Amino acid sequence: MRLKTKYEIENQVREGFGEVSSLEFEEKGYSVLDENIECGTNFIRKRDTCINRKLGASERIAWLCDQAGCVNFVVVARIASLLDEEILRTALDLLSIRHPMLRTRIEIQGDEPVFVSENVPPIPLRVEVRRSDDHWHTEAEKELEHSLPWPIGPLIRVTLLKSSHVSDVLITFHHAIGDGMSGLYLVRDLLRLAGQISGGISPDIISFSERPPVEDLLPSGAHGLNGLVKTVDLLGKQLKNIIFRHPQKLPIDSNTLLNDRCVRIIHCALSPEETASLVARCRKEDTTVHGALCAALLKAVADQIYSMRSDTKPLTIGCMSAVDLRRFLNPPIGEEVGLYFSMAITAHSVKKDVKFWNLARDARKAVHQSIEDGEPLVFLSLLDRFLAKEAKPEDLISLTSKIYPSAMLVTNLGRVTTPERYGPLILQEIHFAVANKAVAEHFNAAIVTYRDRLIMNFSYVEPALSYECATNLAEQTMKILSSALCSE
Repeated sequence: MRLKTKYEIENQVREGFGEVSSLEFEEKGYSVLDENIECGTNFIRKRDTCINRKLGASERIAWLCDQAGCVNFVVVARIASLLDEEILRTALDLLSIRHPMLRTRIEIQGDEPVFVSENVPPIPLRVEVRRSDDHWHTEAEKELEHSLPWPIGPLIRVTLLKSSHVSDVLITFHHAIGDGMSGLYLVRDLLRLAGQISGGISPDIISFSERPPVEDLLPSGAHGLNGLVKTVDLLGKQLKNIIFRHPQKLPIDSNTLLNDRCVRIIHCALSPEETASLVARCRKEDTTVHGALCAALLKAVADQIYSMRSDTKPLTIGCMSAVDLRRFLNPPIGEEVGLYFSMAITAHSVKKDVKFWNLARDARKAVHQSIEDGEPLVFLSLLDRFLAKEAKPEDLISLTSKIYPSAMLVTNLGRVTTPERYGPLILQEIHFAVANKAVAEHFNAAIVTYRDRLIMNFSYVEPALSYECATNLAEQTMKILSSALCSE
C-alpha cells in the first residue's frame, strides 16, 4: 500500500485552503504525520492542542436537559455488505482525529462545565449479531434510554449490528456536541474511511480546527442592541401567544417518574413514488415539504384533542421546527460535528374542519417568517438569559415548558446528498431518531429523505404518552398526508 508523499498531500490540502506555499502550509499549523504507518494512513491535522473551553449557552442547555432526562439522538445507517468490526474500529479512531468534539468529555471547573480532551477513552464500539431487518429498532430505543457518561467521555458511542450480507451502524450522540446534520456528516466520513481501508486505499485525514461555541459565531444582528431587541421581540411574541391564544398540549401523565419513562420509536416511510408526489404537490400548492409535514402533525394532534372535547372552538397548537444555523454563522460552518441548530417557534390556529393545504401554507409562512425575523438566532439565548448560573436541570425544563409551550418538535433534515457507494460498502438507508425524556409532552418527528424515500421516525415518552395515543398520532399523520395527496 503506497503512502502519499508530503507534496501530494499538501496539494490536496491546498484544494481546500487555496493556493499556499509549503512555508505557509507549515505556518498555518498543519503537518503530515505518519503515526499509523502499519495501516497505511496519512494524517493531515492541526498540531495537537488540548481542548479546554467553557460550554456555550446552547451546549450548556443541552447538557442540563440531558441531566433532567436523556436527550440523545441516534443515527442509523444500513450498509449492504459485511462491515468488518476491526476496520470499523480503525475508522472510528481516525474519525476522532478529524472531528475534535468526538474526543471530549465535560468537566466541572469551578462552577462551570468545560469541554476537555484529556484522558478521554476511544469511541466505544459495541458489536451484536444482526437478528433481523427490525433489529435496529430495538437497539435504537435502548440507545435513546441511556445518557452518555459526560464526565468520562467521549460524548458518542457506536453499535454495529453485523451479518454476512447486511450491517446496521448506530451512532449515538450527546446533543451538547452534535445535531442531526452532524450525524449525517459523520456517517459519510465513517463510511468513506471504512470503504477506503476495506478497498486497500490509504485514507487521508484532514482535521477540523476546534471551534468556539455557536454563540460566538452568530452574525452581528444577533449581538448587542440588535440581539437584545430580537430577544425582547421573541419574548413578547411568546407571552402574547401564552396569554391570549392558550396553546394546547397533548394530554400526558405528568406524574410519571423519570425512571419509569421509556423512549419509543414509530418508524414510517413513504415510497419513492409517494415522496415524488408529495414534492410535486407541495410545489403546486405553494408550500414546502416541511410545511406539509407540520400540517399533517398539527391536524393529527388537533383531531386527537377534539376527540376528547365537546366543543369545536379553534385550537392553537405550538410547533417547534429545528433550524440548521450553519449558513448564518460567521464564518460559515462546513460539514463539521458540533451543535449548530436552533428552533423556529410557531403557533397555529387549527379549526376542526381546517383545509389541509391552507394549514400547510400557514406552516411554511410561519417558519419562514420566524427565520427572517432572526428568532432562531436568539431562541437559546432567551432561555439562557432567564436561567440562573446555578440552575438545576429541572429548572430548565420548567422554564422551557412555560416559555415555549409546544405539542410537537419537528426535525426535517431534507434531502440527503450523501453518496451511496464507498468502495465495497453501499449505504442503503439512513435515518435518525431523537430522545426527549426530559420534556415528555413533546411528540417528536425526525425526518430525512434519502434515495428518493422520505423516512419519518416518530418518538415519544411512554407511559407519559400512551402507546395507543402515540400510535394513533403517527397513523393519522400518515393518513392525512396520503389523503391530501389524493385530494383535488
